[in-house]
Parts: sequence; structure tokens; C-alpha cells
Amino acid sequence: MNKQKKTDTNFLSFSFDGSEITCQSGVSIGAALTAADHFGLRKTPLGDRRGIFCGMGVCQECRVIVDGEHSVRACMTPARSSSTVLTGDTHISDGPTELPVVDIESVEIVTPDLLVVGAGPAGAIAASVAAEAGLDVSILDERHSIGGQYYKQPASPNLMPESLTTDKQFSGGRRLIKRLMKSGASVQTGVQIWGAFTPNELAVYDGVKHKIFRAKKTIVATGAYERGLPVSGWTLPGVMTTGAAQALLRSYGILPGQRILVAGNGPLNLQAALELSEAGAEVIGVAELGEKPGVAALFSSGLKMGLNSPRLAFNGLRYLLSLKKLGVPIFYGHRLESIEKKSTGLKVRIVPTQHGSLSSEYSWDVDTVCMGYGFQPSNEILRSLGCSHAYDENRGHLVTNRNYDCETSVPGIYAIGDCTGLRGAPSALLEGVIASISVLKSMDKRVSFSLMIENVIAVIARYQHKVFQSALWKLFDARRYHFEFATSDTIVCRCENVNLGDIEQLLDNCAGSIGYLKRQTRLGMGPCQGRYCAPVAAAMIAKHYQTPIDEFSFFAPQVPLKPIRIADIVSGKKT
Repeated sequence: MNKQKKTDTNFLSFSFDGSEITCQSGVSIGAALTAADHFGLRKTPLGDRRGIFCGMGVCQECRVIVDGEHSVRACMTPARSSSTVLTGDTHISDGPTELPVVDIESVEIVTPDLLVVGAGPAGAIAASVAAEAGLDVSILDERHSIGGQYYKQPASPNLMPESLTTDKQFSGGRRLIKRLMKSGASVQTGVQIWGAFTPNELAVYDGVKHKIFRAKKTIVATGAYERGLPVSGWTLPGVMTTGAAQALLRSYGILPGQRILVAGNGPLNLQAALELSEAGAEVIGVAELGEKPGVAALFSSGLKMGLNSPRLAFNGLRYLLSLKKLGVPIFYGHRLESIEKKSTGLKVRIVPTQHGSLSSEYSWDVDTVCMGYGFQPSNEILRSLGCSHAYDENRGHLVTNRNYDCETSVPGIYAIGDCTGLRGAPSALLEGVIASISVLKSMDKRVSFSLMIENVIAVIARYQHKVFQSALWKLFDARRYHFEFATSDTIVCRCENVNLGDIEQLLDNCAGSIGYLKRQTRLGMGPCQGRYCAPVAAAMIAKHYQTPIDEFSFFAPQVPLKPIRIADIVSGKKT
């Protein structure tokens, strides 16, 4: 199904459940297994299998066993030559029987002027501007590469898809990465921030040892992850987010399947469908939740979009025209109804979103279903630090309260990009400039005339992009769904296998408390720590009790922010 450009070098082999897998150096375990048509990577206590879903280390569904180490995220871990990979299970790797006594005073303390968390578009530009102006800057990212989801780069030149050789996101990302590496900032990738305590104090495991970062100022730019919208069969191997499919193609040149349905809401699905089609996949269609916009809406929104961001408006038009040219239909006003496992793959069914619609129902046999129903901000660090948030009913997620310069309610903590509420990569870049210049001013650092001009341009452009985004989403206007497409036996909590019916039975007694549901069902107690089920449960509670959602409707953030072994915190990596 997937054909990589083979050369005489840079290839390696490893085994998966006794089968030999060959892939290019730099490819993740998950990508290599996908290329070999292995979609089921982990076995749950129910006996079913799970595979890559988010593709960015959030959902924890693709955990495998690598050389005896359990719970290794296949999507985040590069394949190693001659390693033995086995189907994952629920076992946690055994740590050392004895751990050394650790004095907190012996932990290394790192004290940069500015700590930037996240090396995507927002974080990379913020760190670059601040370091170029003379600040001691450290930038940390969980991934092993810089660029985030938007500017993700091929793991190696040999993995660049031929259809994307002139892609503007790749070239824009290269320029940004080059600027960051030349700026003088200390760039550390593959690190895990597992604790956020007092303002500007973060606990970090860098893959070798535990450190405490105590910066004078902190900029959080942790981005977002795609929402989970529970439907029947959404946990099956071969069902993944649109972003996961893009990551496989853009980072590793690997198709997530040959026959693909893309379903959800928004322009990212159109971009992904086009890229997958041009790379050789058979995209059978895009099921768009929103209704097809009328002529008046197209004219009104198109004019605003064209005036405020001609390049982005042109890209959107290109997606539509190119998909039509390739024969990829867009099914407006349709949603995923169900996904079923078949011996040859998956059977997917889409139906009209509105009851009583004259539109038709469709079903196909496919390899892969890509779900793209919006995003959730990765705001756990901000919430742990006490930064206040408000719930945006229209966008369906928490929005970080910030001032004009992107500083949060906690002095010295700045938040930029999609972790604060979703505005997209162009806006994130602009906020990176604005926040870093604000940091420079707050530390009485000289701000050059050129930087002052850059700041003014960024402020104006951010407003223009806000207008653009507002017009864009009018074209994709659709009701915000949370659990309405699920049936009583649909799994809501992917980690603990809690279904919709389990939650519904307890709503009368939960008194509006998501914590009660957690204690009764283990909802949110798995490795993803409620990132997918908490928004669904919060919406169910709000509807049942007719109460508004706020920042206290979700699970309270707690240490560790993501799963980490105690042995790694205490003694570091075993030698």
C-alpha cells in the first residue's frame, strides 16, 4: 500500500510480533507499522485492539512494548534497528526494586531569563525574537523535532512526498526553524514537562534526568489537539484524526490507508483530503458537518477573507477546485453515523446531519476513516499554574484570559497560539512576536526600532486574521456536537472503556460533579487523563442539569501532567 523511495542506505529492520518490518531511518514505529498494514497496535482488557488515533502522543492509544519496555507510544518513538516490538497491553514496565534517596536540593535548577514551552509556530518565533534581542532563552518541546503540527517537517529528505515538494508549509517551517537555531536560544526536544507548580517553575524530564526550570518569565505555546467525537466504532484501528493522517504523510511520506473517508467540520479536512489524494490515496469523499453555503454567504465571507488574507483565501479556493478536479466529492450536511470492523478493513456509514433532510445516506468499505471535528486547547500547564479561563460556547472549549500583550491572569506567565483558544498558525506566529516584545519591555530590555515596527505590524495583522477566521467559520458554520452521535454502548472514555450508557445511568446522582462520575466509573483515570472524555462528560452534565460550562466543569489539572515513570523522576534513565 505504501511505497517509500528506497535507497541503498538509511534503511533498518525490526520485528513486530515476530514479523520483520523494514523502514527508513527516522520513521516512527507507528508510521512503519502503518506502512506495513499493521493498524492494531495495542490490546485492551476487553480484548479489542487499538491503533494510532491522535498521532501526536496525546491519546496514548498506540502504546506498544519495545525491547521489554511497556507503554511506549508508537507514534512518538523512532524505530530502532533490530529492536523487538510487541503488541501493547495494560502492563506498566517494572522499575528498579530499589530507588535512591533523592534530596530535592540536589535536583538541577535551570534559570533562564525566558522559558518557552512548545516549539511550534508560536513558541519558535517567540523564542527567536527574545533570544535575538539578548535574552537567555530556553525552549522545550515534547516532540523530537521542531515545528509543531502545522510546520511539521519530513523526518528525513528521503521521506518528502513528491506531491508536497513545493509545499509552502514545509518551506515556511524551514525558515522558522533556521531562524530559531541561529537565534542563540537553547533548544531542547524530546523532553517531558510533567509538573507545573508556582509561577515560572516547571518540572522537566529531559530523557536523561529530572530538572527544575525557574525562569524569570514563561511563555506557554503548547498548541492544541483534535477533539474526540464519540460515534459507534470510533475506537477501531484505522480510525484516526485528520491530523494523525497528515502527520503520517508529511513527516514520513506514508499514507494512512489506500481507501479513505475524511469526515468532520472545517477547512483542515479539505486540505488533508487534497494532500492524501495527490499523494496517491483514493479519498472517497469528505463528509462536512456544515451545510453547503449559499451564494450570499460565499460572497460576504469570501470578500472579508480576501481583503484580510488573500493568500489564505486563495488556498481555500484551491482546495475546493482541486478536489473537484480530482473527483473527490464533498457531502455537505453529513456526519459519521457508524464504523464497523470487516475482515478487509472498515465499513463506514454517513447520514444527513439534520433530521428530515432530503440528502442521502452513504456507506463504503474503506481502509481508514479520518475524523476532524475541531480542536481542544492543550492548556493543562496554564490551568495548573492558576491562569484563569472562560468557556466559549461557540467554540466549545476553554479560552485563556489574557491582556492585550498575551499575559495571563498570573503575572509573568504569557500564553500564545492555539493553547489559549483556536485561531490558527498565522495568528499564533503574530502572538509569538507580540508576547516576546512584551517580555522584553517588562524586563527593561532595549526594543529596537525595527522590532517596534514588527510589533505594530503584528498587532494589525492579528486583527485582520481574527476577521478572516470569523468569516471562514461562517462558511463552515455547524452546531457544536459533543455526544449526540453516540449510542448507549459507544465508548466515551477510550482509556477506561466507559460507555455513554454508564455515564447516563449516573447523571441523576452526580449533582453536577464530573468528579463523581470519575469515582464511580474510572472516567478520565487512564493515560490520556481525560483529555478526550472530560469535554464529553462536562457537556452531558451541563445538558442534564441545565447549567453553563465553565473552567470548573472539567477535571482539575494535576501532577503528572502526562504519565511518567517515578524511576525517571528520581533516578533518570537507566544506564
